[in-house]
Amino acid sequence: MSMEELKDDIADIDRCRAELKRKILTEETLVKCIHTFYEHNDMDIAIDNLLSLVAGFYKADRSYIFEFDDNAELMDNTYEWCKDGVEPEIQMLKGIEVSVISRWVKEFEENGSFYISSREEDGLDPESVEYALLKQQGIDSLLATPLKIGGKYVGFLGVDNPMENMDLFVLLQSVAAFVINDIQRRRDMVRLESLSYTDRLTGVGNRHAYVRYMEMLEGKQCPLGIVFVDINGLKIANDRHGHEYGDWMIVQTTDIIGRYFSESIFRIGGDEFVILCPDIDKCGFEKKVASLKSAWTAEVAASVGSKWLEKCDNIEEQVADTDRLMYVDKEKYYNSRDAR
Repeated sequence: MSMEELKDDIADIDRCRAELKRKILTEETLVKCIHTFYEHNDMDIAIDNLLSLVAGFYKADRSYIFEFDDNAELMDNTYEWCKDGVEPEIQMLKGIEVSVISRWVKEFEENGSFYISSREEDGLDPESVEYALLKQQGIDSLLATPLKIGGKYVGFLGVDNPMENMDLFVLLQSVAAFVINDIQRRRDMVRLESLSYTDRLTGVGNRHAYVRYMEMLEGKQCPLGIVFVDINGLKIANDRHGHEYGDWMIVQTTDIIGRYFSESIFRIGGDEFVILCPDIDKCGFEKKVASLKSAWTAEVAASVGSKWLEKCDNIEEQVADTDRLMYVDKEKYYNSRDAR
């Protein structure tokens, strides 16, 4: 064997050793990520530690997570880790249009990940918003991998200015799986909370939401308008025409209320609604109530009690008094029908 061949063999062995060392480092870092993710009950702490490990592996200035909104039109920087001396950017990176990174999304689709080796040398248009955004943050190079749930992009995980292992996307992609689980968990919790405070038939707040909102308002030094609405003849309609027709009446009532009171509508019983209107002047409130009372139809009518308060004191008692006023209105309604 010649000296040149021996040198080549030694060089091959060194390359193999270096590659093996990188693979071991990748696996060790991934194991640390797994332990970090599962040993913390607080997901914010777990993800912060994950990002620290990822940044350390790539010797990066910053690691972060961006999440898209439900329509994948806007994105927010939701998590961030920065090495010492690097200014945080998370508070500045909110409500950014996803179209800014349309080139990245295309790369996600074609290659699974995205890499800019140099902002100046990779052919980025200096006049583009993408270039300006990177320059503003002092980013010359970056690695990013997508976060995908149910075939839909929901964000991405990235590192800025990596100095090592730029060709090893596997760690970034593996960590992305943990992040996706967390995003899915948070979205499920939001949906469950929404369901627990939303009336399924009408989409307005239910009794749980009503109680919580009352507690939040109690004691505030602001005006409050209260409206109590009770559908007339719902039980008779259910008995004569079936519950589907009764449900239609409830939905129609909600729609009519929504024309005049767009927020803080609560269905607290089968045929009962309460509307709470904080920070409304007396004249404006009374006009809304008068419009509501004149909006009922031959098919859908309801009795209405209303009360305006200068401040939010003893709300539960005031709602009960408004309920009493509603029954006065209901009595007039049925007396009128009997007379006819």
